[in-house]
Amino acid sequence: MITLRQAQVLDSVLLWRWINGEQSRTMAWCHKLIDKTEHIGWLIDKLESSDDRLFIILLDQQPVGSCRLSLQDTHAIVSITLAPEAQGLGIAAQALRELIRIARATPYRLLSLQAHIRAENAPALRAFQKAGFKEVGKVYEYDLTL
Repeated sequence: MITLRQAQVLDSVLLWRWINGEQSRTMAWCHKLIDKTEHIGWLIDKLESSDDRLFIILLDQQPVGSCRLSLQDTHAIVSITLAPEAQGLGIAAQALRELIRIARATPYRLLSLQAHIRAENAPALRAFQKAGFKEVGKVYEYDLTL
């Protein structure tokens, strides 16, 4: 079963390893490896931000990835990263559906969720489509008003 929990500073090493995984770097907008110190600073900023919600994806209570909502007016940008061993198992679509449930329950009156996905990132495109996101121009969007 897939569940999400709030990320914590204690998750920094896991998050850093996942984001520096070969597949994650290949499909990221920026391909360079992320420095550990730089990553910890980024994580602290996200955890303290009122505009970001960072979650750890759990499969049967074991951490297998992360996902994030970055709030921007009436929509939020969605991002997701999976541990290398969790890729290709259908976990991303399940985690995205749980993230949608959380987004609907927020007091921020979000109208949509958006994801910026590289065209060559076929696994992510499939996961977002399975979760109900639709392609709108170069963005994948989930309408929360439906």
